[in-house]
Amino acid sequence: SAADTTAVMKQNVLWGKKVFELPPPETDIEGIESAVFSPCGNFVALCCNHIVFVRNFPSGTLHAKLLPREVVAPSSSSHQKKDESGTEATSDDAHSDSGDCDSTGSIPDCSTYMIAFAADSKHLASICGQRTFLYDYSADKKKEVGQFLTGIDEATCVTFSTDSQQCAIGTKNCRVYLFQRSNTQLLTVIFASASGPVHFVAFSPTEKNVLATANEDETVRLHNVTATEQT
Repeated sequence: SAADTTAVMKQNVLWGKKVFELPPPETDIEGIESAVFSPCGNFVALCCNHIVFVRNFPSGTLHAKLLPREVVAPSSSSHQKKDESGTEATSDDAHSDSGDCDSTGSIPDCSTYMIAFAADSKHLASICGQRTFLYDYSADKKKEVGQFLTGIDEATCVTFSTDSQQCAIGTKNCRVYLFQRSNTQLLTVIFASASGPVHFVAFSPTEKNVLATANEDETVRLHNVTATEQT
């Protein structure tokens, strides 16, 4: 009936406010860009501006407020990795200053618009401009522990492998960057699209070395990333 529908709608609204309403002094933040559940189902992560709020589910209480720490200028060392075309990609390319921070290394004034949880119930990644931040949201850490940098390529999507050991980041420039999660080292660069952005990346839940990409050129491609594993 109409009355039952109204009652359900009111219940949903109240439940939504209980979980997602931001407490003071965050009430001046303009909107929530993204929300995602952790694989364990115990947390909901929300991104607002460059801040990630991790809330307990279903209580909605705040578990962690995660902010990027100040960016350290990239080193001049070079670690070369080959992409699928045989071209050598250097960590200088992937970790170069992309212009989204000032000379002091301060945090860029941009919004976080995508979050991805790792299956280990400990790590999550958030995209903010040309940087992807890695956080440890466990009770004894609750802080940024690294960055996955894609140079001049602006990130569009991010995901973790099923074992939480690798992080794949799609970009607007046809490419997917694959990183080792433990040390944020660039493993390889995959040319996933003939033209335009990579819109979505996902690892197979049963074949940990298979990565799917959904691309602007109207293709979905499957990539074998076995060769990128560290020994």
